[in-house]
Amino acid sequence: MPQRALVVDDDLETCKLIQLILHSADMEALISTDSVQASELLRGQKFDAVFFDVNMPSPDGIELTRLTRASGYNQETPVIMVTGEEDPSVLGRGFQAGANFFLFKPINKERLLNLSRVTHSAVQHEKRHYQRVVVRRDVQILLDEDHQSIDSCTRWRRSSARR
Repeated sequence: MPQRALVVDDDLETCKLIQLILHSADMEALISTDSVQASELLRGQKFDAVFFDVNMPSPDGIELTRLTRASGYNQETPVIMVTGEEDPSVLGRGFQAGANFFLFKPINKERLLNLSRVTHSAVQHEKRHYQRVVVRRDVQILLDEDHQSIDSCTRWRRSSARR
């Protein structure tokens, strides 16, 4: 299953450019020029990466980042802020809100592809962290008059009296 990204920018051409570059890296990208619609998507869907323009009508990219970090689905999702500004205060506010990376306009294809590889690695790490593994072990239960004992791979024993 390909990774899914959400790209939110009030400039449709920027959205389409990011979508095209992500598609070349085998990543699906849902685009939105409406940040209110994007905030609703974040509440109901899981994304493998999100790209937010810093300067948009409310909620702006920084507020969307805060919403992402507070959401049930996307708390750990890599957030890439997209901006034409290299103002340190904007960068600081973005990182403080929970952004992981910044991508500067005009969009550099190689930088974006590198970011998609980094986010892919982070997503794979998260999936491995939560992957369940089935383990089967033989268990022997020994009963006597006063105590119950269970022998297993963990050597857990319960020595309380039977009731």
